[in-house]
Amino acid sequence: MKMKKIFLTSAVALALLSSCNNDYDGQDIAGTKLAVSASIDQVNTRLSDSGSEWTEGDAIGVSDNLSNPNLNIKYVAGSAMGDFTSTTGIYILGNEEVTYTAYYPYAGNEGASAGELQFKIVDESGKYAGHNAVDFMYATGTATRSNPKVAFVFKHQMSKVSLNITDSNAPATKAETPVSYTLQGVIIDGTFNTGTGEITPGSTKGNVKVDAVLGTASSIILPPVAAGNAAEPIQLVIEVGDKIYAGSLTPALDASQEYKYSVDLSKTESGENLQIDSPTIDGWTPNDEGNIDVEEEVNYNPTLEVGDFLCKDGTTIDKDYDLVQLDETVKASIIGVVYYVGNPQPSVLYEYEDAVDALKRDYPLCTKGLAVAISNAQEAADRFATAKYNYSDWFKAEGNQVAESYIGSALNLTSVFDHILGYNNTRVMELAVADVNDNTLTGAENFMSILTQYRENNVVAGTSVWYLPSYAELKLMQDNYAVVSASMAKVGASLPQYTEFASANNEAFYWSSDLRGNSYNWVSPLADVPEDTNLFVGRTSSSLKGYFRFTLAF
Repeated sequence: MKMKKIFLTSAVALALLSSCNNDYDGQDIAGTKLAVSASIDQVNTRLSDSGSEWTEGDAIGVSDNLSNPNLNIKYVAGSAMGDFTSTTGIYILGNEEVTYTAYYPYAGNEGASAGELQFKIVDESGKYAGHNAVDFMYATGTATRSNPKVAFVFKHQMSKVSLNITDSNAPATKAETPVSYTLQGVIIDGTFNTGTGEITPGSTKGNVKVDAVLGTASSIILPPVAAGNAAEPIQLVIEVGDKIYAGSLTPALDASQEYKYSVDLSKTESGENLQIDSPTIDGWTPNDEGNIDVEEEVNYNPTLEVGDFLCKDGTTIDKDYDLVQLDETVKASIIGVVYYVGNPQPSVLYEYEDAVDALKRDYPLCTKGLAVAISNAQEAADRFATAKYNYSDWFKAEGNQVAESYIGSALNLTSVFDHILGYNNTRVMELAVADVNDNTLTGAENFMSILTQYRENNVVAGTSVWYLPSYAELKLMQDNYAVVSASMAKVGASLPQYTEFASANNEAFYWSSDLRGNSYNWVSPLADVPEDTNLFVGRTSSSLKGYFRFTLAF
């Protein structure tokens, strides 16, 4: 499916104010008038389902971040090309860069923040209020006195549900047949923060009715689901003449996303439940900017969850997606399963300085979560090291500036450490082994060769490199075991639990990257063990074997 991503780039010409002097830092200097242009970063406009331009007279509110701020200055579109002018205007003084915010549609009075706008998506009769009333948009931009052009790129803050109701058995002459549909039990109110762009859904549920035409797509803009909550199913009732159809929709209702449903009434008898397929999900506000007439990739995963699949190209697939429908190339690219959702960087999760956060330092954009490989790094159990592997002295060595730039919590003698530090620990191991000046290190050739080979054979785009998880990360896999293992099974993989760990001479477990002193590693069987069971084994003992199951941040 080809989709055009339209970006309006015209800007109003620069206007200099030569006759107005403003007092700044004790000197009279000329102010420069802010020149405003605006585009809508979107596939479909807020004005209609087919248009792509502003309408002359559309108004936005612009504010700046100065100590004596310009607040809610009204700028009006002079044409469909996105050039905006103001009767009041904003003037830039000084040489500092100024940050501006803008929102749509304009409300309130100039000179006073519009604050939070309350809204309802229905009118008094219960019908949809229309896109113009509830399509809230927000943008930020910067300008300076020497370059006073601010080009806002507005993003939709609400969610959108579109329906194309057809009847393939209906004759062509009935293509213009009126049809109405009602979404039942949706949130119909909320607030829009004009200063931050944030939408806060209300608590009032109701019904929204829309009049449409058979065979022509129409849409409703709804409040997005609040962070941390899951969208509830929406009941759909369709009326065509004296016939009534019913079913349910399950859009995720993420901000800036459009959920497109096609409903063919010929497949259902009046009074029966509609059979409604999963929606096509488009970036109503695409994340990639500047591309024109590009083919949109299929979005297999609108909302990231534990159990979702990670592919070699860095994309994810929903854990509940029917993998049979996938192209074989896409299916074959699945390389990991998500076991943690959220920013995994230690300085974000714990009280660490950014300077020692190796993951944030090396991969600052890997903030979505963690994924575990769908297979072990080696077929047979193996020892952690072929010879003595001791970097605790190296790590603690006074004046070791390299080691001091990492979080030094990989060594814990008394209990397993509960911090996500796998990448940090693995990097310290690599650095310690590479430190040829330290005579106490005789290498860990077995582990390092396995790690290096696995990284070379399993490259993933847009993620960190593979690393050995910490015990806390293995514990996350254990806590989410039912979901993670179910996803593994869907791609013919497995993540065995070793419930016999306590009685099997410690030969069934996964190595962690947390060390217990110079000679032992903390390990995990991914299963509960008796309270008095030691969760550590000697790294160099030939009788103690474990598996390497690598993980990565993305």
